[in-house]
Amino acid sequence: MKSMLTAAALITATTLVAACQSGPYIPPGPKTEVPTAKMGVGNFISPKACTSGTNTLNGKLIGASLCIRSQKYEVFGGPDITLSFNRELVTVLTPEEAVKGFRATKYGVTASFKCEEIPKKDTDEGRSYHCSYDASNLPLIRADITFP
Repeated sequence: MKSMLTAAALITATTLVAACQSGPYIPPGPKTEVPTAKMGVGNFISPKACTSGTNTLNGKLIGASLCIRSQKYEVFGGPDITLSFNRELVTVLTPEEAVKGFRATKYGVTASFKCEEIPKKDTDEGRSYHCSYDASNLPLIRADITFP
């Protein structure tokens, strides 16, 4: 019985010490650079791909996701890019609309998305784009996207 009380006291003391040492949560500072994701989709094998990114804005962690989809026939909608911000749909763009750029303000944060076409190296490559998704001028996602 004495050993059980000693074990319980030891566990309680360890828990209290760990809780006191953890301190308050401090979000990471804003990122100025983010890695570039390589994304590609096929017509039938992998018709959808997604990536996500985060940054800290005004002390709050914000998140975004970018998904691409490809279809073999234009009847099914053709290729598109879906943007989400803090788990809410922002917009769905065609690659041509993405090259023109997109900007929207939600919850006081201005999300912007812009792609530029990457020149082909091979005739069988498909269409490739370098895209930037930002929130109030802070980078969230950088992606090199290839459609068939």
